[in-house]
Amino acid sequence: MAEVAVVAEVEAHSIHNTTLPTDILDGHNCHRFDDNFTETPSSSTNSSSSSRPGMSRRHSPVPPVPSLPGSTSRKQRAKVQSRQNRQKQREAEKAQSRKFGGPVPRPRATEKYARMADPVATPNTAKHARHAETGYTGLPDPKKEQARRTHGLEELTGEEYGFEVRPWDGKTGTIIGVAIGHPEDDGWEQLHQHAAECLDHARQCCKAKLSEEDMRRGRFWTCRCGVSHGGGQTHPRNFSNTEPMENLLESLNSQPCFQRLASFTSSAFASWAPSLHKHYYEELSKLQDHDPSLRRPFDSSAFMATTYNLGPQTVCFRHLDSGNLAFGWCAVTALGSFDSTKGGHLVLWECKLIIEFPPGSTILIPSALIHHSNTPIAKGETRFSFTQYAAGGLFRWVDHGFQTVEAYRESLGKQALAELDERHSRRWCMGLEKLPRMDWVPGPDV
Repeated sequence: MAEVAVVAEVEAHSIHNTTLPTDILDGHNCHRFDDNFTETPSSSTNSSSSSRPGMSRRHSPVPPVPSLPGSTSRKQRAKVQSRQNRQKQREAEKAQSRKFGGPVPRPRATEKYARMADPVATPNTAKHARHAETGYTGLPDPKKEQARRTHGLEELTGEEYGFEVRPWDGKTGTIIGVAIGHPEDDGWEQLHQHAAECLDHARQCCKAKLSEEDMRRGRFWTCRCGVSHGGGQTHPRNFSNTEPMENLLESLNSQPCFQRLASFTSSAFASWAPSLHKHYYEELSKLQDHDPSLRRPFDSSAFMATTYNLGPQTVCFRHLDSGNLAFGWCAVTALGSFDSTKGGHLVLWECKLIIEFPPGSTILIPSALIHHSNTPIAKGETRFSFTQYAAGGLFRWVDHGFQTVEAYRESLGKQALAELDERHSRRWCMGLEKLPRMDWVPGPDV
C-alpha cells in the first residue's frame, strides 16, 4: 500500500429541511375540492336555449367515468403500490440515517470523487508509526513540553524543517486522511459563518480563566461532550461538565449548522473509508446497546465525542491525540474569518506537509499518529474549530467483553491468553487494512 495524501472533492450527503410556501395554504392561490362539489351555473340564462317555456335549464353534474376493467385499473393500482413502496423506502432510509453512523453515501458518488483525487506522496509510512502494543491507541508525545509554541509559515518552509505548502481552496476535496472540503451548496457560506458566530457567543459565556491544563493544545477556550475512556477511567463514561456548561453544550449540539456538519462529515468518512467507518459503526453500536446511558453528541455521526474550540484565535501547538483510535480518523472543521493562504494552515509534521485550511472546510486525519498544529493567523482575525473523534479505549472495552483489561485477562485460561496476545500483535496491521487503498497512487511502499 502506498502511503499518500490525496486531495479530493466529496459530494454532500445531507437532508435539506423543506417548508411549504405560505401562499399554498392562504386560501388565495389554491382550489378546494370537496367530495360533494357541484358547479353552480351562471344566473343569466338564454331563453332560447330552454326547451320548455317558463322553465330554466338546470345543469346536472357530469357523472363520473366508471373505471374500466382490465389493464387501466391494474396500472393505477401498480402506480399506487409503486408510490407506497418508494415512500416506505424513503422512510427506511431516514430511519437508517438517524441510527449510528449517519447517511450512507451513494457508491457512484464515492467512486466518482475518489477517481478525481490528486495524489500526493509523503515520506511517512503508516506501518512504522508509533502506537500502543495492543494497537488500540497511539503513544503519548515524549516531547510534549517542548511543543508548546506555535510555528510560523516561514519557519516551517525554511531550511530547518523544509515543509511543502499545499494550496487548497477548502472545497476541492486531500488521503492520509482526507481533506473532504464542503458540499457544493450555495448556503454553505452562511451555514459555517453561523457556526462561527455560535462558538464566538459560547466563548463569551465562559467565565473561568484558562488554566495550564486548558492550554495543552493552544491558548484558546474549549468545551467537549460525548463519551470518553482513558486516562485511568475504569469504564467508559460521558464527559463530566458543570450544569451551565452542559446547557451550553446542549444548545450548541442542537444547532442545525453543527448537526449538518456532523452528518456531512460522517457521510464523507463512509465514502472514503467504508471498512473503517463500518468498524466504528459496529463496535460503538455494541457499546451503546450495552450501556444506553452513554450519549453521542450527534445521532448522524460515526464519532462518540466532540470538542468545540472557542478561540477567538484557535491555533494549535504541535501535538498528538494519542488517546484516539490509533488507526482511526479524527474530523476537524475550520471556522471563523481569516485568510487561509496566510495563516490557519494545518501542519502535518511527519508528512512534512502544510495544507491551506479555509473556513467551512473539513479534514479527516489520523490524529493519534501524526503530529499536527496550525500556523498563526493575523491580528484581528478569528478562528474556531469543531472536532469529532472516538477514543481507542472504547473499542478495547468492547473487544474485552465490556470490562477492564485486567479483569478480562484474569477470566482467560493459558491458551486463551496466548490467543489474545496474538490478536493484539496483529491488531495494528488489521487496522491498517481498514484504511482506503488507492492502488493507482504512486508512492513509497508501507
